[in-house]
Amino acid sequence: MNSFSIFKIAALSLFLGRGWLYLSGGAPLRTLLWSETFFQGFVTGVLGLNWHEYATNPRVDAAINYLIQSFGVFFIVLFVVTIFIKVQHQKLAKLYYLATGLMFVIILLRFAEKFFYIGMLIEHAIQIFTPLVFYFVLRGVIKPKTFILFTKTIIALTFVGHALFAVGFHPVPGNFIDMIISILGVEERIAVELLLVAGSIDIVASILLFVKDTERYALFFMIFWGMATALARVVANFNVDLALASGLQWIPETITRFPHALIPLGLYLYLYGRSKQETSS
Repeated sequence: MNSFSIFKIAALSLFLGRGWLYLSGGAPLRTLLWSETFFQGFVTGVLGLNWHEYATNPRVDAAINYLIQSFGVFFIVLFVVTIFIKVQHQKLAKLYYLATGLMFVIILLRFAEKFFYIGMLIEHAIQIFTPLVFYFVLRGVIKPKTFILFTKTIIALTFVGHALFAVGFHPVPGNFIDMIISILGVEERIAVELLLVAGSIDIVASILLFVKDTERYALFFMIFWGMATALARVVANFNVDLALASGLQWIPETITRFPHALIPLGLYLYLYGRSKQETSS
């Protein structure tokens, strides 16, 4: 399998996962849009409503539902388009710019909701820019060196952003600790220490990614750890007694995070698969 196929699968995973989340109502956008802290100014200043009118208005509730559902429809449509798209479909390819813009807006909202922790913003870099990575490979619109630097940068940002929470630079999320305890069966203290170690390795790997002699090994780690952290969502939260419900809740969360492993894998094949082809030719 070549790098193009991997980048395509990464894009498909993102679109399917996000589309599934928004169509199933599992997206966190509803909670954010009901946040008086962040939206009271918009509601009173732009919509001309007081907060009580906004929060109790059935039309507002219907509009929020429509907005979230429309996001889901867009990503599912893009998922289908991506399956069949060919290089010559230039106009359709421009949808990937729109996808990246939409992802950026969604993550900005999450960034605001999470007290403007920089880690929350940058840890989603891969998800934000996966559509553009695929677009760049599809069309070949930027030079290889620029593409490699761009892709390394979004990978490093994602792993550093994740690490900022794991090492305690930002408050360590309870779900991080719960996943470690659930999967490994260790005490909370050990789980926190393991997160510190994992986060430190994330940061080191992100630095080594930009060193020619060590980029290969950094990518090996990122492929493994990106997939492990994605699958941890299902493994840690799967309930045998509620298999269908827990699967429907956590499988899309996992699929959405597959690019955290697939983008590093695609870059590895782009760097080293291409070198082998050039050598053999």
